[in-house]
Amino acid sequence: MKTETKLMVILLAVTLAAALLAGGLYLKSIRDYKAEVAALTFTEIDLSRVADGTYAGSCETGVVNAQVLVTVRNHTITDIQLLRHDNGRGTPAEAILARMLQDQATDVDTVSGATNSSRVLRKAVENALSQGISPEAPTEAPLALTPGDLAGPWHLTAGENDEAAIFDTFPGAMEFGSSMEVRSDGRISWYIGAEGGAGTCTLSGSVLRAELVSALDGSAMTMDFTAEQRDGRLFLTTRYKDLPLCWSWGEDETGARD
Repeated sequence: MKTETKLMVILLAVTLAAALLAGGLYLKSIRDYKAEVAALTFTEIDLSRVADGTYAGSCETGVVNAQVLVTVRNHTITDIQLLRHDNGRGTPAEAILARMLQDQATDVDTVSGATNSSRVLRKAVENALSQGISPEAPTEAPLALTPGDLAGPWHLTAGENDEAAIFDTFPGAMEFGSSMEVRSDGRISWYIGAEGGAGTCTLSGSVLRAELVSALDGSAMTMDFTAEQRDGRLFLTTRYKDLPLCWSWGEDETGARD
C-alpha cells in the first residue's frame, strides 16, 4: 500500500511539473509573440509606384499569422483577399482590410480589442504591395558649374525652338539672326533680330541670372537661364515674352565642347 502511495505521489509530482513546464512555455510564447507584434514597423506604400497585378503577402508572428492576396489596377487597390488568419480572439481585426480598401492606404487605425491581429493583417497587406513597387528613376546629379563653364558663344538650338513663333515675336529675326555671349568676367549679351540686351550675370547652382538693359528702349530686364546637360551637350533655357527659348553652347549647331 505504501508503495502504491509513493508511486501515486511521484506520478502527481511529474504531472504537476509537466503542467508547470507547459504553462511556462505557453506564457513565454505569448510574451515572445506580443513582443514581435509590438516590434513590427510600417512604411506607408505609395500606390502611384505600385504596378498593376495581384500580389501575395504574409506576416507570421507564431501565434497570430496572416496571408493575403492584394490586387492593384491603375494604382488603386481593387481587392484584398484573406487567405489565412490564425488568431485567438482577433477575428474582428479582419475589418481593417475593408478600411484599407476604402482609404486606399495601409496606414489605417487598428480595430479596438484586436490590436495585435490588426497589426499583423496590416503588415501582410504592406508586404504584398511592396512586391509591386517599381524602382524610382535615378535622379541626375545637379550640375556643378562655374561661370567659366558657361563662357563662350551660344546659338538658338535647332529643333528645340518654335521658329515661326520666334519670327513673329522678334522683329528682324529672319534678317539679322540671333546670338548670345556669356563672358567669364560676368558680362552677358543676347540678341534676336532687333531685340535683346546686355548686362551682367551671376550663377547660382544651375541658374544663370542676367541683369540686362534692353537694346530697344533702355529698360531694365531680369532673365533667368537654366543650365542643362544632355548627351554631353550644354543648354541654357529661358522664357521671354512667354516664349520658351533654348540656347546651345558653341558657334555651330553641334553644341559640343572640346
